Amino acid sequence: MEKFAAGKVRARRYRNPKIGEFFKEIDLSEKKSTGISKILRELKRNGSPMPEFETDADRTYMITTIKIHERFEIDNKNFGQKNDRSFDKKEL
Repeated sequence: MEKFAAGKVRARRYRNPKIGEFFKEIDLSEKKSTGISKILRELKRNGSPMPEFETDADRTYMITTIKIHERFEIDNKNFGQKNDRSFDKKEL
């Protein structure tokens, strides 16, 4: 997991080649294994906490936890809460 957390792991192949190739065709995937390193670089650049990676010994699953930046959390405490300017969909 240390190599993975450092962005130094390469995918050997797509788990589902048809889906992988489809995503590649519509520019949602690149098959260059740069996604994790880009995420780590941007999190570091903006001062966010590093993600946590969890998997089992057989790599049958992977869970990635990306925590919210402390500043965003403080600045947006009331985000999504109703206020004087809120409205319901019924009011549209």
